[in-house]
Amino acid sequence: MARYDALDVGEMVLDDLDEVLAVDARALKSSWSRAHFLVELESPLGAAYVARSPRHRDGALLGFAVVRVVADECEVLTVAVDPKARRRGVGRALLERALGDAQRRGATRAHLEVRAGNRAAIALYALLGFGERGLRARYYVNPTEDALLMTADLARPEVEAT
Repeated sequence: MARYDALDVGEMVLDDLDEVLAVDARALKSSWSRAHFLVELESPLGAAYVARSPRHRDGALLGFAVVRVVADECEVLTVAVDPKARRRGVGRALLERALGDAQRRGATRAHLEVRAGNRAAIALYALLGFGERGLRARYYVNPTEDALLMTADLARPEVEAT
């Protein structure tokens, strides 16, 4: 599979929601509702991003990320990449943008939960400086699965926005 040469990563807007919900349904086992996304889009603490390939014939949405910044902490709430676009740098581009923006807003640490069996996501998070910090037993449903708690120090040079 070829990596995307360039991605357009921008802020999510209301007009993106139908595509975001479609990607969410295809990509994640526990999807968010439209109301979940609306809460984060309307919150001054929330930030949401979408990725599109400028070379894709219809500019289809390839993935999204939603974070929340409170004081000096960033929480990665959800990240999804369309299954057809995985392992091509979409998730990394989304997270680099989201974490860079969080850092500019004053965040010095980032936290997230990830399904313990999602090895691809765990590897991506580790690449971005996240380390395992704990476990939440039976956190996820459909199917039931533990969540790994991961944290990153956003002051590290490899995490800084470019």
